[in-house]
Amino acid sequence: MKKSFFKKAMTLAVVCAISVESACLIKEKQNHEAEAWVGIGYLAAKEGCTAEEGVIIGVAGVWESTLQGAAWGAAFGNVAGAVAGAVVGL
Repeated sequence: MKKSFFKKAMTLAVVCAISVESACLIKEKQNHEAEAWVGIGYLAAKEGCTAEEGVIIGVAGVWESTLQGAAWGAAFGNVAGAVAGAVVGL
């Protein structure tokens, strides 16, 4: 029993160490998703899309952000984490 716990603890420690090293070595990547959705909406408007089509593009951007936030929240928590992530994604 103690050996199994020790293996799990050591595995978790190794994963944490690799994550910290990766975070220090790899340059920070900027996320420009909101700007991408604005650009998509701008190009669609420039090409003459209707108001309804513009709304669909906006809703798709909000939906994607909310869904991604919920996924990250669920990864680091349970249902409460998913809800918090979805709210932050908005």
